[in-house]
Amino acid sequence: MKISQVTVVLNGDKITGFKQFKENEIEEAQTVELADGEDVVEVPPKYGFSLTVVPDSGADRDWTGTSDATVVVQYKGGKKVVFTGCRLLKQTPGDIDGKTAKETQLDFYARKRKVS
Repeated sequence: MKISQVTVVLNGDKITGFKQFKENEIEEAQTVELADGEDVVEVPPKYGFSLTVVPDSGADRDWTGTSDATVVVQYKGGKKVVFTGCRLLKQTPGDIDGKTAKETQLDFYARKRKVS
């Protein structure tokens, strides 16, 4: 499914135009070792994603300490995923080669994820 738009809302300020979006895997259960074999236990889901930004779309912004953000991912065809309570975990600056714009990858944790 193709994404038509990703919007980050920070204190009412909308930031759009991200180059890349990738949602983290959502783990629902884990295997555990028992004395007589293995079993499966449910785990609370952890939500997260990464965004790649370029200067004109927010990479020049100071993302340090970003918390309680809302991120809306709009897919073509109308499906929408809303992440709330987002907290920046890590910023990874890309290489600068003099030919392409500086990119920064932002890794986020989200408290909640809702599909509509």
